[in-house]
Amino acid sequence: MRAKATGLIAITEVKYITVKTKDWQGGNVRTVHYFPDRLGGTEANYFDPTPINVSCWTQTDMGDFQGIVNGDPLWLGIDAPANSEQKFYYISRDDVQKKNIDFQARLRRCDPPHTHAAGFIDSKYRDVNGFFSCYKTPSTSSQSIIIQENTYTGIYCYRRGGESVNGNTTWTRYEASNGDVVNKKCFVPGAWYKPSEFHGTAGFCNDACEPPPGATMCS
Repeated sequence: MRAKATGLIAITEVKYITVKTKDWQGGNVRTVHYFPDRLGGTEANYFDPTPINVSCWTQTDMGDFQGIVNGDPLWLGIDAPANSEQKFYYISRDDVQKKNIDFQARLRRCDPPHTHAAGFIDSKYRDVNGFFSCYKTPSTSSQSIIIQENTYTGIYCYRRGGESVNGNTTWTRYEASNGDVVNKKCFVPGAWYKPSEFHGTAGFCNDACEPPPGATMCS
């Protein structure tokens, strides 16, 4: 533990704080996500008030309703197991019984901060199951794999100068819902996404920056 000076009061920083999730109200299941927003994969769902240990905090970089929950941009980190693709899982502060806890004063900030972007691929580019093709290079003539996801698609980065699809030469590099970008390195045409369904922040792909084996992000 170490002390933080907040104004004239010294507050002791702790390793974690045990809080309870809120009750299930009107179908609002309290959900733990892979990212600090609602569009990543889901790690756990809580229907009843359940004690959880939160060890850090972060602000979502998804500045709309998918990241800011009932006006609250703060998310709380939960230590992920060693075999996870992520260092932390996240739950919105709005989903826990806060009891006026100052998480930013009592806990460290989640490090590293995680940016996340996602979009929704139009149904016309999906098969009957809602799945879609993802290509080895930014070209529909390259080898492809089928991504078995029928919800929002993670965007690791944007690639310019790919094959023109519907007049759009920008492609996206796929990021799995658990944050993995190594096992399925592939690209999706930017023209396939619904224009109103881009959320979050992603930069442009840097070919010189490739995640090493066993890692999910560039160093």
